[in-house]
Amino acid sequence: MVGIFFVFFVVSLSRMKNISILGLGWLGLPLAKAFLEKGYSVRGTVRDASKISFSHSKLQVFSLDIDVLDKVESLAFFQSEILVVSIPSKSIEGFSKLIDTLKDSLVKKIVFISSTSVYQNSFLEVDETSPLVDSPLVEIERMFIKACEKYNIQLSIVRFAGLYGYTRRPGNFFKDNQMIPFPKEPVNFIHQTDCIGLLLALVEKNLFGNIYNACSEDHPTREAFYRFHRQLESREEPVFLDSDSSFVQGKKVSSKKLIKDTGYTFVYSNLLGKFE
Repeated sequence: MVGIFFVFFVVSLSRMKNISILGLGWLGLPLAKAFLEKGYSVRGTVRDASKISFSHSKLQVFSLDIDVLDKVESLAFFQSEILVVSIPSKSIEGFSKLIDTLKDSLVKKIVFISSTSVYQNSFLEVDETSPLVDSPLVEIERMFIKACEKYNIQLSIVRFAGLYGYTRRPGNFFKDNQMIPFPKEPVNFIHQTDCIGLLLALVEKNLFGNIYNACSEDHPTREAFYRFHRQLESREEPVFLDSDSSFVQGKKVSSKKLIKDTGYTFVYSNLLGKFE
C-alpha cells in the first residue's frame, strides 16, 4: 500500500513539473528557458515549423497555429498540467478553437498573458477592478474565464504593461522626427526580466484563480521616458506633439496586488535607468 502511494505521489509530482508555453516569441522563449532551469519539462510552440531551430535539447518544440489547429499535434502539446498562453493574436475564432481543445487535454491550470490596454484611460491609478474597454482582448479574456469554469481549470490572467528589454528598446520605438503624442501622459512599462520573474513566482507559489496587473510602479511622463531612452541609443532628440501642453490623459497601472501575493522585487523598478 505504501509502495502504491509512493508511485502515485511521484507521478503526481512529475505532472506538476510539466508546462506548455503557447508561443515561443520574445517573452515565451526566455520564459521556457527559465522554467527549464527550474527543473520543469517544457513544451513550446512556433507558428512556422521552419523556425524550429532552438538549441536547448530539453525544450520540446511544436508547430502550432491556433487559427488552423491540428487535433493530433495540439493534443500532444497540451499534455501538461500547466499552460501559459503567450501569443499576440487577438483572433476570437482562433482562441475559440484553442479553448475547445482544452476539454480533451490534461491542462488543469492556465496563465493567460493579456495587456493593460484593456483598461480605460481614467486619468487615475487603475487596478484589477477598474473599468475595461470594449475590445477583442477583453472578449478573449471572458471566453477563457467562462471555459475554465466549465472545464474546472484554474485560470490566472496576467495583464502586462508595455514590454521592453533586450531587443525591444524604447529609444527605437519611434523614428527620427516622428511626432510623439501626449508628452505629459504617464507611461506604463515592464522589463522582460521582471515579466519572467513574476510569472515564475506566480506558478511556483500556485497563485491561480486570479487576475493580476504586471507593471513597474515607476510612471515617468512619456516625454521624460523617451528623452532618456533616445539618449541611451544615441539617437536624435525626440519630437513631441504639443509638448508645452499641460493636458494629461492616460492612466497609471498598479501592480500592488501581484507584488503583495508573489513577494517579488522588481529588477528594473526605475524606468529612467540603464537596462539590458
